[in-house]
Amino acid sequence: MIPVVSLVLLTWNALEYTRITIESVRRFTKLPCELVVVDNGSEAPTVEYLRTL
Repeated sequence: MIPVVSLVLLTWNALEYTRITIESVRRFTKLPCELVVVDNGSEAPTVEYLRTL
């Protein structure tokens, strides 16, 4: 399915906000979309979480 909307999320050492945002996009977005997460050199916990996606 081709995405109708592209969302870009910029994050830096904000694991909890990043997790909440990604979960919200997954739960509430109805249109086909792509989510691009750009990490700006975060510490380990945020990077580890993003690698699990």
